Order: sequence, then C-alpha cells, then structure tokens
Amino acid sequence: MNSKPSLVLVHRRLSILDVSALGHQPLISSDERYVMVFNGEVYNFKEIRQELEQKGYTFKSNSDTEVILNAFAAWGQTCVNRFVGMWAFVIYDKKENTLTLSRDRFGIKPLYYFKNEHCFAFASEIKALMQIKEVDQSISNKNLGSYLAFGTTSNPYQNLFEYIVDIEPGYNYQFNFNTLKLTKECYFSIDDKLPINTDDIKTNTQKFEELFNDSIALHLRADVEIGSCLSGGLDSSAIVYSASQQLKGVSFKTITAAYQNKTIDESDYAKLVANDLKNVTDIYTYPDAKTLIADMDKMIYAQDLPIGSTSIFAQWEVMKCAKQNNIKVLLDGQGADEILGGYYNFAGIHLIELLKSFKFIPFFKEYQQLKQNFTPQIKNAVLRAAYYYLPNSLQQQL
Repeated sequence: MNSKPSLVLVHRRLSILDVSALGHQPLISSDERYVMVFNGEVYNFKEIRQELEQKGYTFKSNSDTEVILNAFAAWGQTCVNRFVGMWAFVIYDKKENTLTLSRDRFGIKPLYYFKNEHCFAFASEIKALMQIKEVDQSISNKNLGSYLAFGTTSNPYQNLFEYIVDIEPGYNYQFNFNTLKLTKECYFSIDDKLPINTDDIKTNTQKFEELFNDSIALHLRADVEIGSCLSGGLDSSAIVYSASQQLKGVSFKTITAAYQNKTIDESDYAKLVANDLKNVTDIYTYPDAKTLIADMDKMIYAQDLPIGSTSIFAQWEVMKCAKQNNIKVLLDGQGADEILGGYYNFAGIHLIELLKSFKFIPFFKEYQQLKQNFTPQIKNAVLRAAYYYLPNSLQQQL
C-alpha cells in the first residue's frame, strides 16, 4: 500500500453447487472488470439467475458464485438485498480500484480484516491472517479478560486480538486503494422488519411454518450429498421431518451424538424420528473423554478463538462423522433457541423489556402464560433480568 499497492486473492473451495472447474475461484467477470472470492451459499441463486438472464447476462457455469458476481455487476452493493443465504465475499473492481467486503445478515459466515498504513488484509479465518507478516498479532487485554470471565467478548464484533477486526453482520465494507480509506454501510437491520402482530398467533404460526419449509427447500439445493444433524430435540427433529417430506423418498442421512450416560443422552428421541421416516438413515457417533483429549488441539485450531466449554466437542464429532460418511453439507438446528427464545434467561429479559416499554397489557398476558409453568429456572431468570436492569447504585446495595 505504498506507491503501487498490489492485490492478492486466494481461495480454497468447498464444492457444493456445480462441482466442475467452472466454479473455481477467484472468479473473473466476463468483461474482466470484477474479481471475486466467496465463501458460503446463496440459496435462491436460480431465481436471481433468471432475473439476470432477462437483463442480458450470460452464464458459463451452474454455480451460485457466478450469479453473485453478475448480480454485483448489475446492481452493485445493493445486490445483497436479493440474496437468501450465508456468505462472506470480497469483490475487486478494477475500474474503481476498490474492494467490497460483504457479510451475511446474521454473521453465519465469518470475515475478518487487519489494516495499518502498510497493509490491508482479510480472511474468513484468523489463522490465515496470522500467516501475513505485516499483521499485528497482539492480544487485547480487555477482551482476554472478557473471555476468562464470561467466555466471550462484551462486544460481539471484537475478538481476542487487538487489531484483527470482525466485519459486522449485515454490512458492506469498501476499501479504496486510491485513498486507502475503509468505509462501511449497513444493508440490514432487524428493526426494519419489526414490529409484527404478536396477538395473531394462528396466522403467525402458519406463516412461520410456511417460511420454515421454504427455507428447508432452499437449503436442500446442492450437487453433493446433503444430510442433517439429529439430536432428538425439537429443532433438529423439525428440520429432519421437513427435509424428509420434501425429498419424497430420496435417501437422507442424519448424524446423532449418543452418550453412555443416559442422564444426558437423547439418542432415543432421535431413534423415534428416524424410525418414523422411511427414507432416513441415522448414523451414530459416540463422543467421550478419550477422544476429546486426543482431538483437543485440532478442535481449538479449527475454532480460531477461545471456546467457553466442551459442549462444542459434540458438534466436532458430528461433523467428523459426516465427513467420514461423505456428507458434504449438513442441515442443523443450532441457533434456534436464540431465534425463538428457547432459553430460560430469555423469559426474564422479555418481561423486563415489556415493562421498560410501558407495555403493561402484553406484560401481564406473558406473565400469566409463564405462571402456568413457573419453574425455579424461569423464576431465577426473571430475577436475574430484573437485577441487571436496576441502576448500578441499587445493584451495589443488593
């Protein structure tokens, strides 16, 4: 980034759509103006491709990668508003001498960058940035303290390192090689989608089911074998049922982590699901302490950042089992509790938020519903939430 900045784009592909060489990256546009590297999948690429073909764009491959690049050529950064999927992509515009870095709405795909007066570097893994000698690898003492105390950072867009920064979910960043300036623009905010009518439960339930099944249908698009995690819980079971019905008899593999300790084992529920669906073959993996110790270094290396507990080890074993069974893509119920308020803590936070917003009628309705199952866990969650919303002076007196 001195008198003549140079640019290097490197990519390691996981082939899912159009596994031929036509989908390899970096991908260059037909007019050679744009160059792109991309991680993730845009599930509605077929619909977007049809729209682009009507505008006169042609395609050499059947990949979503080429669709993204042509969409960017057609609509610029606003193309992401059309995408349904998960992505981290970087596009170099030779004419404008700029880099656009984009991350999906919810940050499913990671994307990091480092910037100083000599270097601007980006990668989907921190370990990749560590290979660049110009990248300052200093640890953030503040964030290290947060990891040790809470298992994560207080700012979700910061990590263990002082100068390695997360691209924020729902944002497009642009780096200008002429001015050496980095700018960012938010293209998605959940606030823009609110409020919804929470009183109409029947309509909302029907709409959720419709969106859920449509999402599963899109996620089943692939040119490689697709499977699913199956814990036996509500989230993964719903996904497997929907996928099984939409595949209409096509064989579908699931992976279940099972334990000898029956107090934590839910594999019996997974068996009930698999046995009920004729086209599902459930494969079992058995995480144990011996395997955890053996794989610890590899698991930490793969994660890049500190982990709060060994709970992620079960996921590690499930993914390893999927690879051993040649399953390249797995559907998963991870994150559903966060979306649907599945943890006890969310009940307390929700009630306090209603009170803070002076929504007394919804508060009493929700409270009456919770009272029917007012377990100690819910009671404690409400008390904890109330405590955190108290002024600091009152907290110190309690």
